[in-house]
Amino acid sequence: MRIAITGATGHIGNTLVKLLYEQEQYQLRACYRDSKKAYIFNKMNIEHYCGDVLDIYYLNKAFQNIDAVIHLAAKISIEGDPDGSVKRTNVEGVINIVNACRTSGVKKLIHISSIHALDYNQKNGFVNESTGLVNKDHNSYDYSKALGEEAVVRAIQEGLDAYIVYPTGVIGPNDYFDSLAGSFLRKLFAGKMFAIINGGFDWVDVRDVCFGIRKILEKEINSDRKPVLRKYILSGQFAEFSKIARLASEISGRNLKPWIINKQFALLFLPFVKLIANLFGVAPLFTKESLETILQTDPHFSSEKAYQELSYVQRSLEISLKDCYEWYTANDKI
Repeated sequence: MRIAITGATGHIGNTLVKLLYEQEQYQLRACYRDSKKAYIFNKMNIEHYCGDVLDIYYLNKAFQNIDAVIHLAAKISIEGDPDGSVKRTNVEGVINIVNACRTSGVKKLIHISSIHALDYNQKNGFVNESTGLVNKDHNSYDYSKALGEEAVVRAIQEGLDAYIVYPTGVIGPNDYFDSLAGSFLRKLFAGKMFAIINGGFDWVDVRDVCFGIRKILEKEINSDRKPVLRKYILSGQFAEFSKIARLASEISGRNLKPWIINKQFALLFLPFVKLIANLFGVAPLFTKESLETILQTDPHFSSEKAYQELSYVQRSLEISLKDCYEWYTANDKI
């Protein structure tokens, strides 16, 4: 099977490329925007296509003679969408992906959405694939992922064989270019995270997410093109930041005791955090959007469907964090 992976140099992307590369039945085409990052594939015999998902001509070329597309390219933001690039990438880019799949005769599309596209703040505390999408009242990134997903759903209704996947908070090794969660963990392990917010999230290992995606690839292609909406949540386990700090302290052997700041207290100090970040030209310690993602209780992101249909499994948070630390250390990131 010939596979094209957009966002191939990202955290999930490069881990997935490495996983599928070990399987003889797959021929891989890595699609990415920044050629400077492609060195991570230097020892691999794969095809390379450099371009932007906003360029339909590039996508039409990249998807020629491809059986399945795994769409990972997206723009993550915790600082709104001041220049409109989040919406362009996550909505217009997805529309381009869908159209290029049709034009090029791609047989299967696996669209990697985000758990943030789902309205998990609903009061029942249980989130599965039937949970509704967020609306325009949510932050820019979340809403852009929901709109992008709607474009995929429309394409499914028109006969495209496609799947939608919702990872939760992704952590794990192979984080070459500092994802948001990876940057937090790296600073924490190094003893440079002096304060954390009281709350937590659901954390999933990047390798488990890639395993789930591979299992979807193995599913038979819907050759009769009947509209079937297939979604999978790929979650891990909920953990508060204080627990992550404790585990990081045990793993690293450092005495890590960051201050724990109340979420409401942090919201009051947002203007000062922004001011300090602007003065020193650094990323803010937290933003309104990042605080909104922090959960005070576990809403229970259910992966039951993935367990049943994909034989999905999750490794423990302790193993994920230990492997993170070892990878950061081996790659001189701490």
